[in-house]
Amino acid sequence: MTTVVGLFDGFSEAQRVTQTLVAQGIRGEAITIISHREETSVGDALAAAALGVSVDGGPASRGEPAALVALGVPADVVEPYAMVLDGGGTLVSVAATEPQVAAVVELMERYASADLATPGVP
Repeated sequence: MTTVVGLFDGFSEAQRVTQTLVAQGIRGEAITIISHREETSVGDALAAAALGVSVDGGPASRGEPAALVALGVPADVVEPYAMVLDGGGTLVSVAATEPQVAAVVELMERYASADLATPGVP
């Protein structure tokens, strides 16, 4: 598995990409949305959960570096990711199989507000 991580302006953008990923055959259980609790309504979280997508409002949502690294953000870029989360952005992490990586990156790039951090992918 390869972890693909994308940053988005807010929960609605992240939700759109997760819906597209699931429609393209990525298992919802392989997707995690990390967003500040203040930026995420209960309805948004329930809609994501209906797809099998995990919504994390814990330490990672507050931009805690160790929690972000545990979710797949490379340590050398964790600070900019933490700053985006602190500013109200949303992160999506996808555990993709090798055959899925290129498609996941391509779909996430359509919606992403910042460069992706994809270990092992140029």
